[in-house]
Amino acid sequence: MTAKIQKITDISPTIQYVGNGVLKSYDVPFMVFEGKDELQIYLGETLLVEGYEFTESDVSQGGTVVFAQAPANGVLITISRVCAFEALASWPDGGDLRPEVLNREFNHAIALSQQNKATLKRSFVLPEYVTGVSVELPSPDPGHTFIWSEDGKKLVNSSGKFDTIVSEATAQAKAAASSATAAANSAAAAAATAAAFDVNAANKTAAFNENAALKQSAVDASAAEAASSASASAGSAETARKWAVGTIEEQPAGSAKYWAEKTQDIFNAADVQSQSIYQERVVMDSAAIVLQERKCRYFRNVASGDAFTINVSNVKQTGKDITVDLIIYMPAVMPFSLAAIVPDASKWLGGEAPDFSEAGEHWVAFISSDGGVTWRGSYEGKFTI
Repeated sequence: MTAKIQKITDISPTIQYVGNGVLKSYDVPFMVFEGKDELQIYLGETLLVEGYEFTESDVSQGGTVVFAQAPANGVLITISRVCAFEALASWPDGGDLRPEVLNREFNHAIALSQQNKATLKRSFVLPEYVTGVSVELPSPDPGHTFIWSEDGKKLVNSSGKFDTIVSEATAQAKAAASSATAAANSAAAAAATAAAFDVNAANKTAAFNENAALKQSAVDASAAEAASSASASAGSAETARKWAVGTIEEQPAGSAKYWAEKTQDIFNAADVQSQSIYQERVVMDSAAIVLQERKCRYFRNVASGDAFTINVSNVKQTGKDITVDLIIYMPAVMPFSLAAIVPDASKWLGGEAPDFSEAGEHWVAFISSDGGVTWRGSYEGKFTI
């Protein structure tokens, strides 16, 4: 090195550039003591051991790094001075203390302090106002991270493995999102079903009203014709009777009584829900029977330890008996309980609760006459599976 007498400046011992694929030369603004060997150069995260040269400046601190091949466009170039923690010179007894040697040694000591300062900036450092806290790391525990202790005074290893905690939290988040999506879809489906039911009910009501009006007109016409016949021929009482209450064989056009009965039949047929031979089966994903309007049959592929309950929060009608069919699919004998629904064995039909000691598809019926406050049970039987 050239023996220049210079004062080291307060400057970071690291500088960064971004390559453009063309430029090969990059300035080094800080003082370098041992030339190329004292520099660490990174392209991105790769430490170079060759492929560059360093030329010290004759007029200022630092110098120039020249790459054999221009760094690629966009690549981050990091140039750092890394001084060895040792003296640069020694003085024999009685030797001369030359100013340039002393200045270089003092500058080297300042450079080491700058190097330590740069290292500390990349480390965890507590604020000046925080005291009484230890930042010493605990002994390594594979898979665990370190956290602050309960009193906030030191660092300790976490009780659970970090990757496991993250994996479980991610799985729970995905399950929650899936449940939210399923709930939204169920709500939309329920809304569509309710709308379809309303449309169907409206259509049935309109059809009933139209048919009732037509039959009422027929009744009125028959009655009018009967009255006219009776008036026109007082001697034809039998004809009047046939028009009024005669059977279809006696009066093929239909008597007033006949059409009145037909009108009642149409009215009864309008209640399609109560007349239906079809029953929708609600498949349960838990042991909680959440009752739904117009659905009375519930199916559960029973799991060991199931404790069945009935939730009537969705039931809107009052003053009527509630009946529920529960189908318990049990391919192998396993423990489950209906005691939360019928806790008293005397409330079972026959005075004895079923024991479900055999595998099969078991059918159980429940009835409540007080809006779901108390229930009675009936074991209907078992199908072999």
